[in-house]
Amino acid sequence: MSRTYTIENSCVPVNMEISKEEKAKGDSVAHKTELNLTNLGLSEMPKTVILENIVRINLERNNFAEFPLVICSLERLKSLNVASNKIKVLPNEVGNLCELEYFNCSDNCLETFPSSFSMVTKLVALNVSKNSLVSIPDEMKSLKKLEIVNLSHNKLKEVPLGVVCGSSFISHLHISYNILTDFSKEPKCSSSLKSLMVNNNRLTEVPVWMRCLQGVEELCLSNNPFSHVPHHPLDDLMPLPSLTLTKLSMSYCGLKNLPKSLKNMPNLSCLEAGNDPQSYFKCEQKVSNIMWDLTPAMCLSFLKELRLPYVGLPVLPDDFWTSLNNLEIIGLEGNVIVWLPDGLSSQKHLRRLLLSCNRLALVPNEIGAVKSLKELRLDGNKLHELPDSIGSLENLTYLDLYDNELSEIPPFICNLSHLEFLDLEYNQFNVEESENKDNKIPKGYDAMREGLRVKLCQQNSRHVGSKDCPSFNDLDADSGDEDEGSSDWSDYQPNLEERKGLTAREYL
Repeated sequence: MSRTYTIENSCVPVNMEISKEEKAKGDSVAHKTELNLTNLGLSEMPKTVILENIVRINLERNNFAEFPLVICSLERLKSLNVASNKIKVLPNEVGNLCELEYFNCSDNCLETFPSSFSMVTKLVALNVSKNSLVSIPDEMKSLKKLEIVNLSHNKLKEVPLGVVCGSSFISHLHISYNILTDFSKEPKCSSSLKSLMVNNNRLTEVPVWMRCLQGVEELCLSNNPFSHVPHHPLDDLMPLPSLTLTKLSMSYCGLKNLPKSLKNMPNLSCLEAGNDPQSYFKCEQKVSNIMWDLTPAMCLSFLKELRLPYVGLPVLPDDFWTSLNNLEIIGLEGNVIVWLPDGLSSQKHLRRLLLSCNRLALVPNEIGAVKSLKELRLDGNKLHELPDSIGSLENLTYLDLYDNELSEIPPFICNLSHLEFLDLEYNQFNVEESENKDNKIPKGYDAMREGLRVKLCQQNSRHVGSKDCPSFNDLDADSGDEDEGSSDWSDYQPNLEERKGLTAREYL
């Protein structure tokens, strides 16, 4: 069977002459504007492709080692996606794409970027993440219409001022996973930024301009070795009220407690301030977060997602559940929590409760009132028994009880008709014997357990017992719901007509 390429909804065999029927269509093919050649194993452009009126091209997930020069002659081209190929060099001719607005060259092998690209002055979105770029030409400052920039997962040692200081309209700047040590110069776009991601770099200080971002909605500073003394810079992160901030990530950056400035962020919906377990167990105390007091977060009444794994948290405040009653996701894995305060039944929206690797000896009976719960992780604790009320959680699909001290299989297990993932191993009973004796194990248990363990092993290796809960940044496919708390704009193919209505994640 020959492979096909798509121009909107029309399919034509690749590397074959156009059929008489297609020739007879004439204008009906010529007027097509979108060319989709994704995931076909191509290493060069098919000779039969008609490019005369093409406005959008998608060559994602192929085997191109060289950028197709024929594309550089398309003066009407507005959107080009060559992500996930093997392209090492962009030709100087790419500057001829004077109408180009969206360019995705992520996940390739670029080490340099041509200065001629500065001629693409109508560019709105640029994604060159997951390459090996060490610098970006200063000439790129002529790209004054840029709104979305993704330079993550490269080898940039310095902030490419030619990009970030060229446009005053950049709303989403993703420069994570590089080796930046200084970002003190304020970019022209600081007042227009809505999303700033500088995590996983080598920044040692939070610049003053970052502390005064009044329009930012998403700010990620995680995994930087902040070491300013005597006062930690994150303690005064937002000295002015930040009414717009909804997502804040400060994981693994040397916090000694939650910053008091959280009180100036009343609309915060997602807070991440934990540690990566692999780094935590290396005892890198200079950058590990420590949380013994959650008081600054108790005023965040709109908080939906709270992730504080591996921070040495010993106890939750008495009013934890009642003050934060809009929570949907709670990640408290790898702490030393021994009991849960009263009020859990006040949680009406909670979908995921992650309490792996703590020191819990019991779970309150009122957990059965949390009808919205889909995922419950209690593995790696000291549980001797569980309340029967868990059996009333009709929406529960994920239950991890691995590595506890249960003496028998909880009788409520058979009431959980929607379970898809379950692990009862490493307790005080033999699962196989119990299964043969009283038939308390759900049908398909082996597959349910294997599916859970496989998903966990894909994320981290276990440090307590023989498995580990995933890190706070995971996108748990096993839960069936996409986490919105972690942004990775690695791919995009925008709809030009609806651009203003799309989010950055759909661009990048």
